[in-house]
Amino acid sequence: MAFNNFGRSPHRPILQAGLPANRTAVVGSDVEFECKVFSDPQPHIQWLKHIEVNGSRVGSDGLPYVRVFKAAVLNTTDKEMEILQLRNVSFDDAGEYTCLAGNSIGFSHQSAWLTVVEVPSDKGNYTCVVENQYGSINHTHQLDVVERSPHRPILQAGLPADRTAVVGSDVEFECKVLSDPQPHRQWLKHIKVNGSRVGSDGLPYVRVLKAAERSHEEVCLLLMESCAALCSQANNRLLLPFQLAPQGDLQELLKPPR
Repeated sequence: MAFNNFGRSPHRPILQAGLPANRTAVVGSDVEFECKVFSDPQPHIQWLKHIEVNGSRVGSDGLPYVRVFKAAVLNTTDKEMEILQLRNVSFDDAGEYTCLAGNSIGFSHQSAWLTVVEVPSDKGNYTCVVENQYGSINHTHQLDVVERSPHRPILQAGLPADRTAVVGSDVEFECKVLSDPQPHRQWLKHIKVNGSRVGSDGLPYVRVLKAAERSHEEVCLLLMESCAALCSQANNRLLLPFQLAPQGDLQELLKPPR
């Protein structure tokens, strides 16, 4: 941040002590470094990452090798430059990062380290021991943890299944969902609008009957009077090949089923 106090001499940037701070992060997570800058003349802020060149971190002049990781561009504010965000970190992101702030008077810098670690694993041998006054028995199982890439939700084949019901009875549809990222679930009912089941864009009209967010081990359950429903979902945000009815009819269509 830039400031001017009457009677105060301009000086090189002052960086708040303790920032940026060292960070430890798990592979695939996000990390944020912060650097608070105080400066009378307007400061210029850069984030640098220390690197190796030909196996050395320092050049013949004794200065460290660095790569400009983030620099101000047109319309970038000081506040934005004081934060360095690293997304989906890998082992290559580990190392030393420096906040460098300069103005017309001089430069100041402070550094911090990023340590990247593997996801804690439950892999190993597990032994169950059962004993009483006559003795004991035990059995050991080996657990292997296999990494897998994130994917769109997987729905168990055959679910939801077609149902036939008598008027006035209850009906239950089931949809088993497997998803690594937290899924967003919705139950949709296909409807007609102005006598048509499909809009001008070729997408079917639907009404949201039920929406919820739960863990992937849970089961979508719906009690309803109609049998024409669909379980559909997407990771984190809904991306469905459906459209809701025109805005004029939306209030009526979004009423919960009786």
